[in-house]
Amino acid sequence: LIMYCNKCGAEVNDGNAFCTNCGSPLNKAKIEFAERTEPKEPQNFKIKCIRCRSCDLHPLTEDITTSKTTGSDFSVGKGCLGYLLMGPFGILCGACGKNKKTTTTTTHKNYWVCKDCGFKFKDLATLETEINTYKSSLILTSVALIFWCILMIYMIISFNCTAFLLICLAIGIVIGGINFFSNWTAMKNAQEEYDNTKRIFME
Repeated sequence: LIMYCNKCGAEVNDGNAFCTNCGSPLNKAKIEFAERTEPKEPQNFKIKCIRCRSCDLHPLTEDITTSKTTGSDFSVGKGCLGYLLMGPFGILCGACGKNKKTTTTTTHKNYWVCKDCGFKFKDLATLETEINTYKSSLILTSVALIFWCILMIYMIISFNCTAFLLICLAIGIVIGGINFFSNWTAMKNAQEEYDNTKRIFME
């Protein structure tokens, strides 16, 4: 069987202990076999390297594991609502119903590796998945920002607020704005990369 080094993507023969290209130790459990599922591109596209335009490519799959902690020890939203309903003591509602947990997810990303120049780039399906993920995050962030802005305007107009609550709301809006801009920039870059890759494939 022809196998590929999981570090540099070079071909290695079955039985080799080290990669002949980069010298890395070969762990058979981590080597990508040629029989694995290749990235699927539309049949009317000609897969080629987006740097040197070579068609001598081979697929490479990377597993990326990330950990994300959701929730917190204090909920600003619950605290604000508690204040509106029960006054200053309602702020303590923010400490009710703590729900802090850490989740671990593994993402599979498919790449093409050029055998001529060694350039590695994402396949179109992976780029589409990233773009859709950023779009979902933008929608959720937009809804949250609208809610916080409406709540802040209401509290200012009704004079039913304190400087502490206004600061908390302002901080939440700033953080949401930064998150929105970050996701928008990442989505724009992914879209540009997708369009460029697709254009080269169609040449």
